[in-house]
Amino acid sequence: MGAGQRLAQMLMFTSKYTSSLPKYRVNQPTNCIYRQLCSKTESKRQPLRLSHNVYEGSHPETPVLILHGLLGSGKNFAGIAKQLVRNTGRTVVTFDARNHGNSEHADDMGFEAMASDVVSLLHELQAETCIPIGHSLGGRTAMTLALCWPELVEKLVLIDISPIHHSRNLEVLHILKGMVEFHPPTGASIWEARRYASIELAPVIQDESVRDFILTNLVERDGRVQWRVNLDVIMRSFRELGRIPLGYPAYAKGQALFIAGGQSDYIKEEDLPDIAKFFPHSEVKTIEGSDHWVHYHKPRELIKLLTEFLND
Repeated sequence: MGAGQRLAQMLMFTSKYTSSLPKYRVNQPTNCIYRQLCSKTESKRQPLRLSHNVYEGSHPETPVLILHGLLGSGKNFAGIAKQLVRNTGRTVVTFDARNHGNSEHADDMGFEAMASDVVSLLHELQAETCIPIGHSLGGRTAMTLALCWPELVEKLVLIDISPIHHSRNLEVLHILKGMVEFHPPTGASIWEARRYASIELAPVIQDESVRDFILTNLVERDGRVQWRVNLDVIMRSFRELGRIPLGYPAYAKGQALFIAGGQSDYIKEEDLPDIAKFFPHSEVKTIEGSDHWVHYHKPRELIKLLTEFLND
């Protein structure tokens, strides 16, 4: 029996704004402790405006927000978003997290800050509640949103991520270091720079599809080739991103679906007590044959699980 099957058996707990979304009011947060206790640093945690796209559904039900992972962008989930609109009739919103894609950069990369960006986006969309679907880094942001603003989250999906990472993620750290150390040749075009980067990063990122995904972050701006993600801040925040903020009450309002990649180690057996602690009405399902990049390697299986959860 594979690790993914053991997990499934062991845990079963009970941009562009589109104005057609229903007009709702954003409630004040109830569990957001940092707003109450950290007023001295609140100026450093002002929410940023996020670059986003809205895929309109035909039903006025709770909209879905898709939160991408580290080094990703909302575009990574465009195809899945469109399919979920067709399958569920819900409006689906994708967006770029702070320090990613076309969204603004800031020195604060904490999960509470990123969750406050999502609250601000909901306010901009005039949506009272949402169903966040988060992959990896976006999953922990979604968890923080649910713990900090439970009244804004109807239920949520966490793709191949646990609340706390109990071991150092050396693979991601090596990728980040490789990106920092890459310097495109003087005068190289964006296509030449990406070719050089692909060669240099190949020993660190052997999966070509993942390497191509990382290289979408290499862009040409102001006449020079550069990384569009804020690598300096991401590197400084790397340890902090290994766990969600502690001290919040458990999210007991709705269901939480954890989807694990069968060949991934981002959700381990040792993570199950943390999942149960923070999300008592949770369930773990496994997509066999997939590694951490579930939306790339097993999109059909992922869409099937998401559709079932959203239509339940």
